[in-house]
Amino acid sequence: MAFSGSANGTDAAMPVVNDTNQVKSLLATAKSLIFKNADSAILILHRSRKLSASLNYSYGEGVSLSMISSYHERRGELRLAQDYAEQQISVFRKSNYQRGLAGAYNGLGIIQGKKGNYKAAAKYFYMALKLNERLHSVEGMRQGYMKLGLVNAMSRNFPLAKYYYNKAELIITDRRSNPYLTLVNGLGQMYAMQGDIKTAYNYFIRGVHAASDTSNQGSRAQLMTNAGKAAEELGDNIEAFHYHTMALELVRQFHQPMEEAHTLLNLASLQFKENPKQLPSRLGEALILSQKLGDKQLLSDIHLTLSEIYKKQGNYKRALQEFETYNLYRDSLFTLDKKNDLASLQKDFELDKSQLEVKSLQSLNEKQSLIRNIFALLSAAILSIVLIMFFAIRKTNRLNNKLKESGLVKDKMFSILAHDLRSPITNVVQMMDSLDVDDNTIEEWRMLFQELKRHAKVSLETLDNLLQWGAAQLQGIRVRQAQIETQVLIDHNVATLKAQADRKKIAIKNHCSPVTSIYADPVHFDFVIRNLVSNAIKFTYSQGSIDIRCMVSRDSGMITFSVQDTGQGISAKDLQTLFSQNLESKKGTENEKGTGIGLMLCKEFVEANGGRIWAESEEGKGSVFYFNLLALPPGK
Repeated sequence: MAFSGSANGTDAAMPVVNDTNQVKSLLATAKSLIFKNADSAILILHRSRKLSASLNYSYGEGVSLSMISSYHERRGELRLAQDYAEQQISVFRKSNYQRGLAGAYNGLGIIQGKKGNYKAAAKYFYMALKLNERLHSVEGMRQGYMKLGLVNAMSRNFPLAKYYYNKAELIITDRRSNPYLTLVNGLGQMYAMQGDIKTAYNYFIRGVHAASDTSNQGSRAQLMTNAGKAAEELGDNIEAFHYHTMALELVRQFHQPMEEAHTLLNLASLQFKENPKQLPSRLGEALILSQKLGDKQLLSDIHLTLSEIYKKQGNYKRALQEFETYNLYRDSLFTLDKKNDLASLQKDFELDKSQLEVKSLQSLNEKQSLIRNIFALLSAAILSIVLIMFFAIRKTNRLNNKLKESGLVKDKMFSILAHDLRSPITNVVQMMDSLDVDDNTIEEWRMLFQELKRHAKVSLETLDNLLQWGAAQLQGIRVRQAQIETQVLIDHNVATLKAQADRKKIAIKNHCSPVTSIYADPVHFDFVIRNLVSNAIKFTYSQGSIDIRCMVSRDSGMITFSVQDTGQGISAKDLQTLFSQNLESKKGTENEKGTGIGLMLCKEFVEANGGRIWAESEEGKGSVFYFNLLALPPGK
């Protein structure tokens, strides 16, 4: 995301420091690497962010945060993307940089849209539009109208979407500019969503012709791709092949590997329609390219396409293998349709296998004597019955154990919902009734609002832990390890929990080095730090302190983190079952409630990332919780 460097009447003046040239150089390097070597680009962006913060160069810090947020958004890591976008908003609010703030609101709106929260997305787009109108930014207003058109189209409010697209068109004067191409593409997609493929196709073709003699070849490639898809929907495969081929030439010319892989996938679909007996060559090219890019979404799409092709060709075993590979790349559970597809593949494969076994037995009958065949068949039948009974019994036992475990999970979840969630939510309702009274003083309103906020946070924390624990119990833990800097996650959680600590006048200090880096799942590390610090606040007395430290062990290649408090401590007996699945929890120093889920999930997350978690404590003298994780990937 790039912002205008000049501030006007409502923008605060940006600081001018000689070293800001180094920040600009880092940003330019990261921009050139972001699609080629994303890991290196992200490390450079974190360096740029820290340098900008030390220089009080809010523009550089905000742009760095924006690019980091966009990186996580493209990877589908929407929670991390939102965290960095919110940090970006905080930076620009502090410096009163209005143009940057408008861009940050647009970025947060895109993240909410990807989450399916169209109402929230529209809210952020409106906030950005309002700022741009105040700044008299025609470009910003045009972007706002376009984004509001898109989000309304995604939420199926087509009349309002067309209204905003029309407002955008009124302020676009150049019918060959990139904004106009984007507008035409958006209108085509809107009509395609409504099922009017012919009108959509006409818009895409209009955009292709408008971009034919301009430098906006990236937009032209996108329009060609959409025109190809529309032509394919209309049954004109020759025209579809023409536009997809032209799009492929453009994205290769401008070195856009992600778009190249998607275009190859579109061409592979057409190749298969032309020759269903052969595996499309373009699909192999797309697979190799997507493996280099490491794009899991794209890889899942390719393996799903391979599964469907093999199924249509009658190669059910390979189809099943490809479908299982597709499943590994998916972040969510199978949809009902995909479950049915898998069951159908399994059924077809077993049917073919049974038919082959029957043919084999028939061939054997022709070569052997009647007596030997009868003896062999009887022996096989007896053995089959024994094996069937054995496996049936074993499978039944496994199912019984799973049902028992699922029953325990269900019972505990209902228990938590009935007690730990019902109590704070009941208090919320009662306090809301109190807020409805007209004769409350300002101090009473403030006190009720703070209590309302605290109970709502308790409910949200309990619900988050409950959902993550339930998912881990029923689906297993999925680990997505990467090289991450720990300070931003630790500082973010300390800032998030600051209000909770301030209420008890507890000081939290982070003694970890800013350059500390680990190889782990960032979501898991974020969860563990947040829960350990939250627990320390819960069990620490007023006026206490909490210290977060980390220590590098060069021999083991591990980094050990510790969270130490001055709280009430833990008895030796309770230490032995601290991380077990009894799901029991004691009340905090001010009767704060818990479910016991947090520590158990911390243990599962740390161990899933190859680490260990433990605690040391003495009653009345506080506790220290330790956990260690790999500093680098294994073998490095």
